[in-house]
Amino acid sequence: MTLEWEALIVGINRYPKPTTFNHLTVAGEDGKNVAQRLEQYGYEPFRIQYLPMGFTQKGARGLSSRGLVRLEELREAVANLFNPPAPNQSPETALLFFSGHGCRQEVDGIEQVFLVTSDAKPHQGIYGYPLRELGEQIATSPVKQVVIWLDCCYSGELLNFIPTKKIYCLITATRSFEPGVEISHEQGVFTRELLAGLNP
Repeated sequence: MTLEWEALIVGINRYPKPTTFNHLTVAGEDGKNVAQRLEQYGYEPFRIQYLPMGFTQKGARGLSSRGLVRLEELREAVANLFNPPAPNQSPETALLFFSGHGCRQEVDGIEQVFLVTSDAKPHQGIYGYPLRELGEQIATSPVKQVVIWLDCCYSGELLNFIPTKKIYCLITATRSFEPGVEISHEQGVFTRELLAGLNP
């Protein structure tokens, strides 16, 4: 039986040294709030995976605001969402929410945008998960309906890699050339508006 709705919710607050990215204060909480809305008001029940994964006080799985997300961990989770290995079946609808740092950097002479992971090492040219790679996962995915919500700098860059023959919903906090804004210790501006739109 095909799973109808599946979501990957990513909220990264922590960017420890040697990375040069500042810690964030609300990305993890934004992820928790989006997951809660999906569980509460989702049209169909969502199977939700969290990064970084933690546990609630009641012992249920949830998003950890203090956890770290490694590049390979995010890469594997995205691949499993859009192109699950056999014998797993693809969901009808796959949703990715990312809240954290985004960055634009030149790598091997090509300017790219990355979803920055906790293990980024800018001095070694390692920044995180390339949006180009996310676009490739979407292009090769058998998933019928793709939903992407990106709350990070330069997130509009993904539009350059989305295939035109897919049914998709892409909502980003910024255009491809724009940095985003986090208001410390408050809800992210993008996520605040997204959550308002998800209220029935």
